[in-house]
Amino acid sequence: MPENFNGQTYVAFSDLCGFKHMMNENRKKAVKALDRFYESAYEIQNDEARLLRTHVDAIAVSDCIVSWARDERLDTIASFLSWLHSRMINERYLLRTTIAYDAFRYQQRLQLYNLQKAYIEGGAYISAYMANDTVDPGMIVLLNPVNKPNLWKWKRFNNTKNWEYFWSAHHSGDIPKIKKERSKAKNLKYDRLTGIYQGRLKESSKVGPIGK
Repeated sequence: MPENFNGQTYVAFSDLCGFKHMMNENRKKAVKALDRFYESAYEIQNDEARLLRTHVDAIAVSDCIVSWARDERLDTIASFLSWLHSRMINERYLLRTTIAYDAFRYQQRLQLYNLQKAYIEGGAYISAYMANDTVDPGMIVLLNPVNKPNLWKWKRFNNTKNWEYFWSAHHSGDIPKIKKERSKAKNLKYDRLTGIYQGRLKESSKVGPIGK
């Protein structure tokens, strides 16, 4: 279980896209996707070489993962999320993530051999949770930051005050290509979006609808 935390930091809410659809269509596939989601977060958390274990904490809640930067740094949470999205896209699963900076509190409340209970609250968690449905599958979006992110992977999100993190881009030239191809695939093809985030920008779009 994560250590107790009470302060200002970056909090992310990551949702496994299409999970409810998978549950209706193929429950074994849904369970497999959920297992991979949890395993991916666990593997990253226990990667000593990347030192994430001391800087990012996370908890799984149903088909979502809530994570936060213990060192209160944006690049820390962005790196964790980039690795999480990357590991999932390798299995052709899409996430969507929203990040907010504000007050956040995590507290362990009860732990028994057959029951664990935790308490989370704060503006950062609420903001990230409430905005998650407003972003498209595959995106990582920072909500209304006080300071402009300085890494090239961060770009203003449409005409809002939010910023998108292009986690799948290898260099700045990838970003306009991703945006263009993603626009073509918008509201059409789940597999087409996974192809875009995997770097296959010219893959055929003749596949099934979002959620499959």
